[in-house]
Amino acid sequence: MHWFVCKNEDYNTLHYRNIDGIGAAYRTARAAARTAIFEGISAADFQKHYWPVCRAISADNRIGKILFLVSRQIRQVRAARRGVLSMVSREQQQASRPQRMSMILWDIFTGSAPYRNILLRTFLPAFIAGFLWDSLIGLLPVKKR
Repeated sequence: MHWFVCKNEDYNTLHYRNIDGIGAAYRTARAAARTAIFEGISAADFQKHYWPVCRAISADNRIGKILFLVSRQIRQVRAARRGVLSMVSREQQQASRPQRMSMILWDIFTGSAPYRNILLRTFLPAFIAGFLWDSLIGLLPVKKR
């Protein structure tokens, strides 16, 4: 008798995590292998040990949808768009400055961190204050050179 596990890649993983679709496939394959080797091959074993990994990836992708929605909204609002640009620009010019916005953008668009982790970083008071400050400054007219 032969057994196999088939994981259909979640559309959200492919769409929102261009690079990390491979990471999600790796995590699900590892969970399937661990379940089969260490826990057993019954449906109950997979329900208990494999399915939670799939659910966690799916939940994280739902958070990713929210982050991408917010990202699209920021692009629509000039002051917010300027706020992001100003914040990233200052972070990159000052090496000693925490690179909060830069790292959040990097992680969103490369899939380098779980979306839940990224979302939690956006709730840090220092991040919120910096973003609001730079967005308020973004309301001012741009100086011509």
